[in-house]
Amino acid sequence: PAKCDGGGGLGDQPQVKAEKMEAKADKAEAKSEAKAEKAEAKAEKAEVQGSAHLKEEIDRVRAEIAQLQRQGMFDKVAEHSDRLCRGTGAMVLVREGDHLLLSAVAGPSPVDASRVGTGVVPIDESSITGAAVLRGEIVHIRDWDSEDASKYATSPARTMGHQSALAVPMMRGGVAIGTIGFTRAEPGGYTDDEIA
Repeated sequence: PAKCDGGGGLGDQPQVKAEKMEAKADKAEAKSEAKAEKAEAKAEKAEVQGSAHLKEEIDRVRAEIAQLQRQGMFDKVAEHSDRLCRGTGAMVLVREGDHLLLSAVAGPSPVDASRVGTGVVPIDESSITGAAVLRGEIVHIRDWDSEDASKYATSPARTMGHQSALAVPMMRGGVAIGTIGFTRAEPGGYTDDEIA
């Protein structure tokens, strides 16, 4: 029979086998831990991406709400302005870069309300609204027939047959951010009280 002599004989085999099994278990545990860490990192990445997507969605909804609030304000300005000028019609145009965007219409206007949000007017001397913003001052036409045909040639009030018009710039910090435009079918323009 074999004797256990501690000199590397048969008696050491169970210990070597146990050490090998322990090393295998350690290796398997390390592999398992690495997989868990990788899965955790992947989950964190997905959470971050999900958070980014969620943040984008929240920002989009906030922008839509702000636009709705802004649109409601423009509608109120147009309605109030129309009433102040005895219901002759009012349009609100807001500066968007180098042009004005039709933002609200109230009352009888030379511009169709369906153009709100799409109607664009250049900020230049071709229209009274563009000129009012360009200069930062009121443009008042008492009678289109007494104006040179080339003056404000593309103004909707002129091209649609209205006889008088008014454009009042909306100012903030000394800069025209838009205009409120008015028209009347008859010549004579607007009174000082209506303009003030």
